Amino acid sequence: MTRQEKTTTDMDLGELPEILGYLLRIAARASDRQVLPVLAANDFTRAELTTLMIIAYNPNHSLQEITAAVGVELPATQRHVNSLRKKGYIIQSRPAHDKRITHYQITPSGLEKAEQLKALANEKDRKLMTGLSEAEKQELFRLLRHVGTYTA
Repeated sequence: MTRQEKTTTDMDLGELPEILGYLLRIAARASDRQVLPVLAANDFTRAELTTLMIIAYNPNHSLQEITAAVGVELPATQRHVNSLRKKGYIIQSRPAHDKRITHYQITPSGLEKAEQLKALANEKDRKLMTGLSEAEKQELFRLLRHVGTYTA
């Protein structure tokens, strides 16, 4: 077997399989291989779908609040919001009590698109969990939420 034909299963990974960051990266890449082509075929990125869903679940919130929920930097959220507005999936408004603030809401077409893409993405992600029992899936999500919310 040539060096190029070797797969990661043929390689000595040392302690990498015990390092959380490595395992999360490998899992994220597996999910990306499944989900990103579906999103790209619909002219969406994962970050845009996440932003759209956050706005759907939390109407009338500011860009800063959306940014905190999405978990990216403010300029990235601004790009995603601008793209979603151009596509007609969200609208913005200014509350009467403070015209300096901009709030965002999902449009009916945005809600339809979010539901469609969420279903497609979930279908692809479910394939990654084939072989796990329902209890194992629930435990996996519980553990990932725990790790994601840890603060020192």
